[in-house]
Amino acid sequence: MSLDQKRLSRLLKHRLLLERIEGGTFATIRQNTARRERVLQGNQRRRIDLYELGGPPAGEVDPAEEGGRSAYSVRLRRDIQSAGAALEAGRREEAMQRQVLLNGRRDRMAIEALIERRREATRQAARRKQLQRDDEWAARNWIATRTEEGLR
Repeated sequence: MSLDQKRLSRLLKHRLLLERIEGGTFATIRQNTARRERVLQGNQRRRIDLYELGGPPAGEVDPAEEGGRSAYSVRLRRDIQSAGAALEAGRREEAMQRQVLLNGRRDRMAIEALIERRREATRQAARRKQLQRDDEWAARNWIATRTEEGLR
């Protein structure tokens, strides 16, 4: 199917709009990835703080406190694992969206190049046609002057 200039221009406008929308989506995904990374770092800091706190002081051990510390440690480990998994999923999503954005940009640039090639081909055809008209006019003019000279 051949695309005329107007259709190509409409397609290009559509691609530009789509690229702008995808750019906004990509920015949102990047923000979500950054937020997930901050959550992971916060959980890791809390885990380090828990370990730096150390065990119970020498002497008596309060079972409730030790149980709470152990449960908190398990919870932090699970939170870190889930935050890490969410971060990896976000990075994969970001990479996929980046690829979509790059493919869309590549398509848009190809359409722009096609439009420019067609414009140039149209200009060249118009120039050739004008040169042909000029040649025909010059030939008719030359023939007319020759015939007039021959008649004298």
